[in-house]
Amino acid sequence: MPCTFIKSEAPELFDLLTNVFKYKLKLAEIGITDLLIYKLTEYCDVNHLSNVAIYHAKQESVYGADIDLFVEQTTGKFIWFALQAKVMNHQGVYKDLRIKKKSPQQWEKLKHNEATHGAKAYYLFYNGDYTSFGLPTPTRSDCQGVPGISDYGYGIVERRHIEAHFSGGALKAKLTDFYPHDMDALRKLLCCDYDDPMGLTEYAYADIHTAAPYVQIYPREVNPDTGIRANPDVSAFAPFRIVVSKPLAADDPYDISLHRLMRVLEPLKFKRP
Repeated sequence: MPCTFIKSEAPELFDLLTNVFKYKLKLAEIGITDLLIYKLTEYCDVNHLSNVAIYHAKQESVYGADIDLFVEQTTGKFIWFALQAKVMNHQGVYKDLRIKKKSPQQWEKLKHNEATHGAKAYYLFYNGDYTSFGLPTPTRSDCQGVPGISDYGYGIVERRHIEAHFSGGALKAKLTDFYPHDMDALRKLLCCDYDDPMGLTEYAYADIHTAAPYVQIYPREVNPDTGIRANPDVSAFAPFRIVVSKPLAADDPYDISLHRLMRVLEPLKFKRP
């Protein structure tokens, strides 16, 4: 399940960035996003998952999102999470997250997406430990309990917190501006029913646009979806769309202290035919 995937993959990224920061090096945001999509696609393919579909389009959304994540809830409807990715540097700063000279600001574009399409916008932060003394202990919980620090390799923060941060006069943003008080682990969206759906549009599967300009990359058959959707606003589409149907999780509640870290593809070797 994608829930199982992200609980193995987040610590992988956290450890990778932590090691990169030791040498004062950096990784590019777009490269990490591409790697995430590749690893998820490989995981789904090897495990023959039938509840995940992944699409790609060669475009950038004018609404600022890098990934559109649609997750089915217990209602049988899908919530649209618009994710804008940012990676930290070796000082814990998200250098590409700042006030731009030209308006509208990125968080304003995401806000427009929320208002227009009933989506929920998050910043997806790629994190590691850049300190020599360790990061604060996580405090926020989700349906799986309190995440471990390495689960924040993929951290999420609501768009409104980013807007409030810069509206308050900030010129830059770093991890500790949002963590631990406003940051959740990405697993919250993939492992749990969303805890605050008020005001969000609930999409039927048939209303999620996956036709052109998208190409289906998982499953690998030719994309059969050529229909016109109820909301074909091409400007809203992110380069990647991921649609996750129930079940979200088939495993027990996760405890990072009991979890043996391993590369996400290692356990998959045993499942190949």
